[in-house]
Amino acid sequence: MPGCGFAPDDCAPQQPDSLDPAIEDLVKDFIDAVWNHSWTAGEYLAAQPLGPGGDPRDLPQVTEDALTNYMHQDYERHRRDGSGTRKMETGIAGFRKCIYLVHCAVTDLKVTVLDIVACGDCVTVLLLLEGTDVRPDGLPNMPGLFGAAQPTGRRYRFHTAALFCMEDNRIKGDYLLYGADLLRLGESQVGHQP
Repeated sequence: MPGCGFAPDDCAPQQPDSLDPAIEDLVKDFIDAVWNHSWTAGEYLAAQPLGPGGDPRDLPQVTEDALTNYMHQDYERHRRDGSGTRKMETGIAGFRKCIYLVHCAVTDLKVTVLDIVACGDCVTVLLLLEGTDVRPDGLPNMPGLFGAAQPTGRRYRFHTAALFCMEDNRIKGDYLLYGADLLRLGESQVGHQP
């Protein structure tokens, strides 16, 4: 086969990585259970931490089941803070707190999986996040979404991607890949009506 013009060696067409449908379903089910379950008033009350800044008590059962059934015991969560510095948390406790805080800041969160691409043990998911920056408990003097001093009441919609690292058919870690839409959220995306 002739060279591809980019590399000096002959280029053979790459075979697409086959995505195990069970892994695709696992990732979709995980996202659905964690982010798309609509919390009831009783579930909010049951999850409230005992003290300020404490860990949430009991997340909704569907969410707790997803954490138990889909996440690896040595789970690693990779993010960047507001300054862009990389952060890594190990264990599920920090992720439980993240789930609680997001659901406390958004009343109608909807995370749609637009596409999934796999390469070995990594699964990249293109996501569309939508919702309203209104706290379900109605408290106007509490922080809003994405660091706002208080809820704005505006709709938001943006694309992002997550990279899930799999091991033993469980989510071993994830990286949330922040895109320009998220970084510009304060400019044009908040308040955008679909």
